[in-house]
Amino acid sequence: MGIMQDVTEIKQAQRALRESEGRLRSILNTSRVGVVVSRKDGIVYTNPVMLERSGYTAEEVIGRQVLDFVYPEDRAMVVEMLAQRFDGKVNEVYYSYRLLKKHGDFSWVGVYGSLVDWDGEPASLAFIIDLSEQKQAEAALARSESRLRRVIDLVPHAIYARHEDGRFLMVNRATTELYGCSMEDLAHGRCSGPEGQRVDRSLAQLEKPVFSGATPFQVAELCLEDANGRTRHLEYSAVPFPADVPGRAVLGVCTDVTSREEMRLRLERFNDCLLRFGSEPDENISSLVALCGEMLGGACSLYNRREGRQLIVAGHWNVPADMPLVDDADGHICADVIENAQDSVLLVRNLQDSPYGESDPNVRAYGLQTYVGVPVRTEKEVVGSLCVVYTDDRLLTEEDEWLLSVVSSAVAVEERRMFAQNSLRQSERTLRALSDATSDMMVLLDIEGVVLAANAKAAAVFDLKPQDMVGKRIEALHGSPRQHDRWQRLLQVRQADEAVQFTEQRGGQSLEHRVYPVHDEFGTVVRFAVFTRDITEALLAERKLAESEERFRATFEQAAVGMAHISVEGAWLRVNDKLCDIIGYAREELLGRQFSEFVHPEYLEESLKFRDQMLSGEISSFKQEQRYQKRNGVATWINVTVATIRDENGEPKYFSCVLEDISLRKQIERSLLRRDAVLEAVGLAAEKFLQTSMWTECMQEILSSLGSAAGACRAYMFENVLDEQERLCMSQRFEWCSPGIEPQIDNEVLDKLSYADYGLDTLQKTLEARQPLHGRVCDLPLGDRMILEPQGIKSLVVVPVYAGNDWWGFIGFDDCKVERQWLDAEIEALVAAANIVGSAIARKLTETALRDSERKFRLIADTVQDVFWISTPNRGQVLYVNEAYERQVGPREELYRNPFSFAQAIHPDDRRLVQRTYARPRPEVREIEYRIRRKQGDWIWVRERAFPVMGADGEMEWLAGITIDITERRQAEEEIRRSLKEKELLLQEVHHRVKNNLQIITGLLDMAGRRIEDERAREIMRDTQSKIHGMAMIHLQLYGYERFDSIDIANYARMLTWQLAQMYGAKAIQPEFELEEIHLSLSKAIPCGLVLSEVLSNVFKHAYPMGQAGSLMLSVQRGQNGRVVIQVSDQGQGIPDGELDRELSSVGLKLLKNIVKFQLSGELHIVSDHGTTVTISFDDDEKGESSS
Repeated sequence: MGIMQDVTEIKQAQRALRESEGRLRSILNTSRVGVVVSRKDGIVYTNPVMLERSGYTAEEVIGRQVLDFVYPEDRAMVVEMLAQRFDGKVNEVYYSYRLLKKHGDFSWVGVYGSLVDWDGEPASLAFIIDLSEQKQAEAALARSESRLRRVIDLVPHAIYARHEDGRFLMVNRATTELYGCSMEDLAHGRCSGPEGQRVDRSLAQLEKPVFSGATPFQVAELCLEDANGRTRHLEYSAVPFPADVPGRAVLGVCTDVTSREEMRLRLERFNDCLLRFGSEPDENISSLVALCGEMLGGACSLYNRREGRQLIVAGHWNVPADMPLVDDADGHICADVIENAQDSVLLVRNLQDSPYGESDPNVRAYGLQTYVGVPVRTEKEVVGSLCVVYTDDRLLTEEDEWLLSVVSSAVAVEERRMFAQNSLRQSERTLRALSDATSDMMVLLDIEGVVLAANAKAAAVFDLKPQDMVGKRIEALHGSPRQHDRWQRLLQVRQADEAVQFTEQRGGQSLEHRVYPVHDEFGTVVRFAVFTRDITEALLAERKLAESEERFRATFEQAAVGMAHISVEGAWLRVNDKLCDIIGYAREELLGRQFSEFVHPEYLEESLKFRDQMLSGEISSFKQEQRYQKRNGVATWINVTVATIRDENGEPKYFSCVLEDISLRKQIERSLLRRDAVLEAVGLAAEKFLQTSMWTECMQEILSSLGSAAGACRAYMFENVLDEQERLCMSQRFEWCSPGIEPQIDNEVLDKLSYADYGLDTLQKTLEARQPLHGRVCDLPLGDRMILEPQGIKSLVVVPVYAGNDWWGFIGFDDCKVERQWLDAEIEALVAAANIVGSAIARKLTETALRDSERKFRLIADTVQDVFWISTPNRGQVLYVNEAYERQVGPREELYRNPFSFAQAIHPDDRRLVQRTYARPRPEVREIEYRIRRKQGDWIWVRERAFPVMGADGEMEWLAGITIDITERRQAEEEIRRSLKEKELLLQEVHHRVKNNLQIITGLLDMAGRRIEDERAREIMRDTQSKIHGMAMIHLQLYGYERFDSIDIANYARMLTWQLAQMYGAKAIQPEFELEEIHLSLSKAIPCGLVLSEVLSNVFKHAYPMGQAGSLMLSVQRGQNGRVVIQVSDQGQGIPDGELDRELSSVGLKLLKNIVKFQLSGELHIVSDHGTTVTISFDDDEKGESSS
C-alpha cells in the first residue's frame, strides 16, 4: 500500500525561499553598510564590508563574541544594549561605540539593532555605519566654537545675546566687567549688587524696540555708570539674534568710547587756555605748564631752559616752595632731555632706584617716583624741556603722551614769539641809529617855520651847517625865490592839514621834497617834518624798470605755461596764449570774465576762500591742483599757483597766476593707483593661497578682487586641455563680471575651443613665449576678433599662467566699455597675479600630501615682490626674510645677525607704534602702516600684515607677515575720494535727465491722446502713458535719493498707485497698503514697475465700472522663503465665470507672464472670486547672489 502526495507547491516554495535568500545575501554582500548577525553563543554572520572595516577574515570573526571587537570603555554599554534586545525589552535600538580593528586602532561606528529569528533561534541583527568622518566634523566644530569664543572674549567691547525672558544666551569678558559679576552669574540671571542691576535695567530698556519690532536699534552716545562706579561713554547697537530656543533674542554690542570723550574734554580745556593768552609769552608759558600738570594729574610740572651750565625754571606749577628755580644742570633729567633732543616722550619709572636717584637732587628730596618729559623745539634748536613728575608709579597712555607733545609745541610757539618780541625791540634801537645816519635830508620846523632840528644832509641843501639852522626861520635862511616857494608849501600843509610832495631840479639833481604835518594830542598841527631825497638814481631806475617790464611782457606772452593776471574782484585782466590753449578759449573770450566761471564746482568754494585769505593778508600765495572746465566741457587737471601783487601801500593790486597742465601726470597717477590696487589684490591672493591647499576654492574671490582692482568689466581664467583629437584647446574655468556685464561662463563656444580651428595662432604663440597679449580688439587678427567681438569686448589683456615650466592656461581682463590702453604698470601687476596663480596651481599639482607652513612660505617668497618675513611670535628674532628686503632696506645677513637693525630702519615717530603692535604675542592677524628708511636713504610708507602660524598643540609658533610699499597709494587716496564724488554727481545727473525725458514723452502722449476721438485708441495711448510714467518714477526715486543702484519698491508702489488713480480719475477707489521696505536693483525694479503699472491700470479701468466706489489692496512683503511677494486685490466685478481662461490667453496677460517669468524669474497667479487678486513672486538680487 502506498501514499502519494503532491509536493509541487512545497518544492516551488523551497525554490522561492532559496532564491530570496540568494538575493538577500547578494544585497548584504554588496551593501556599503556593515551587517553583523550574532547570537548569545557568538557571531554567526558578517558581510564583506564589515570584514574590510575591521581588518579580520570571516574565519577570524565567526563564532567569536561581539564584545571581542568593542573598545574596552564601551563594552558595558554594548552589553546592556544586547541584553535589552535578547530579553525582549526593546525591538529596535540605536547606539554608537568604538570598533576595535585587527591592528589595534579603532573607528567610531553607529549601530541600528533589532531582534530577528536566525535558524530558529533569536539573534541580534545589527546594521553598522562608519561614523569616523562625523566624529571628526563634530570635533572640528567644537574646536571652531572654542576659538570663536576666545576671539569674542578678546574683543574690548561688551558683546552679549539675551532672550526676551531675560536670560543671557552668550556674554564675553567685557560684558562681565560692565556688570561686575562672572559669566556664570549672568548665565543664571544673577546680577550681584545694585550697580549691576542698574546696568541691566538700562540695557533692558534699550532692547525693547528690537524685541517689539524685530528691527535693529542704535544709540550714538550713551552715558552709563558701570558696576565699579566708573562713568562710561558707550555707543550702543542691538540687532535681532537667531536663538536655538523658542522666542525672540537680541544681540547687543556696547563700544566703549570713554577715552575719546575724555580726550575731547582735554582738548576743550586746551583750546580755552589758548583763547585766554595775553601779550606776554612768559605768562602764557606758565598757563600752559599749569594746564599740562593738571590734565596729566601730576604732583607738579615744570618748564626748564638751559643757559650754559645752569638749568633755569622758566615756568612751573604746584612746585614745593623750597625747590630751587636755578640749579646746576649736571645730573638733572631735564638737562638730559634737552641735550639728547629726542622727539619722543621720555618716561622714567622707579626714579628712586634709577641712576637719577643719585644724580638729580630733586628725586629723593621730594620723593619722586615717575618722570615724563619732552624737549621743546623751535625750528632751529631745542630750547628747553617740559616735564610732569609724580610721587607714585605711573604708566601714561598714548593720549597722555600726545597731549604732552601738543603742549610742548604750544610752549615752543610762545618761545618763538618771545624771541620775536626781543628781536623787535632790538630792531627799534637799530632803526634809531640808522635814522641818524640816513642819507635823506630831514628838517623839523615849528608852526612859524623855525628850524627845530636838522641833519647834516639837510643843512647842505640850505648851504648851512646843522647847528646854524636851528632857531632860524625858513624864509630868512635865503631870500631866493626857491626858498620862498618852500615856505608857500608849508603854508599849504598847515591849511590843508595833509602831506605835500613836490620835486625840483638843482645842479643836475632831481630832489623830491615831502612835507608832513605833526599834530599834538588835540589834533592841531604844531610842527612840520620835511624830508628831502635825491631821486636822480631812482628816476634812472624807473627807466630801467620800464625796460624790464618790456622784457617781462615778452616772457609772459611766450611762456611754456599758462600765465594770467586776475583783478581782486576775480576778473581776467591779462592772459597769455598758452593759457588759452589749455582751457580752449580765445583771449578776447576770457578778458573781463570771472575766473570762477572756469573752475570746476568741486574746487570753486576753496578757490574763493584762498582769494579772501590773500586779500585779508592771512596768506600771500597758494598752490593747488584743481580742475578747470574747457570749452568742450571736459574737465582738465591744472596745477595753479597764485601770488598776491601789492602796491606801494601794501594793498592788494592784482593776482599773478601760473597754470600748468598736469592732465598727463594725473593719468599716470591713476595708472599707478590701479597698479597698487592690483598689487594689494595680489597680496590677498597670496594670503588666500596660504590659507588653503585647494586653489580652486578661493579662485572666484581672487578673480573678483583682481577684476575690481584693475577696473575691468570681466575677469576670467582658462585652462589648456586636449580634445579627442589631441589638439590643444582652451576651456573657461572661472569668471567674474562687473554689474551690467553679461557673463560668458556658460558660453558653449568657450568650452574646448581649439587654438588652431579658430586661427588663434597669435594668442597661442604670445602666451607660449610667456608674454602678455593686450590691446584693442579692433587691432587684433581676424581669428581673435571672431571670438572676442560677439562678447562685446573692446580691449583686453591676457596673461599666461605657467605651472612651473608648463603653460597651464591664462588669465584675462576685458574692458567692454572703452577702447582702453593698458599701461605697463598695470600689466606688470597683472603678470605678478598670474605668477601667483600659476605657483598655486603648480603647488597643487606637485604637492599632494605635504601642506605645512614651510611650503606655503616658499610659495609666497618665490612669487611676491614685496617684503615677506617670518619671525618669533614677539618678533624678537627674524627667522626668514625674502630678497625684497635687500632691495628695499639692506642685507639680510645683517638682519639675521642683529635683529635690532630692522627697528633702527623704522621712522622714529613710528617705532613705539610698531613695538606696541608686536609687544605681546597674540593669535590674531595684525595690520599696521608705518614708515621705513630704504637703503637709498629716503622714507617710504609700508603696509604690513602679520598673521600667526599655529603649532599642532594650538600654540602660536611663528609670526608671518607681508610688507607692501603703499607710498603712492597714500598720496593718491585724496584724489580717489574726489574722483568718486564726481562720479556720484554725474550718475545723479543721468537719472535726472532720463526722468525729465520720460516725463516729456508722457506729456506728448497726453497731448496726442486728447486729439484722438477713437475711445479704443485713446485707451491704448493712456496705457502706454502709464507704463512710461511708471519707468519715469523709478528714475525720479534714483535722482532723489543717495543710492543709485536700487530703489525701495514699496515706496515706489505707493507713489505709482496714487499717480495712476489720478491719471484714470478713479477718485471713488480708496487704496489700502501693506508695505515692507524692500530695495530692488534697476534690473528688477524696471520690469516690476511695468507689471505693477499694467495690473493697477486694469483695476482702475475695469474693476469698478461707471465710477462705482470700491477699495484696492496693495501688499509688498517678503515671504517666508525670502521671495518678494507683491499682491494687488480688489472687490470689484471680477472676471466672469468661463472667461478667466480666455483672459489668461490674451495678449496683455501673456506679456505680463513673459515679463514676470523671463525678466523677474518669478511667478504670476490670478484668482477671480468676488473680485480679482493678482500675485507676483520672485527672488530679489541679494538672494540670487547669495544662492549663486
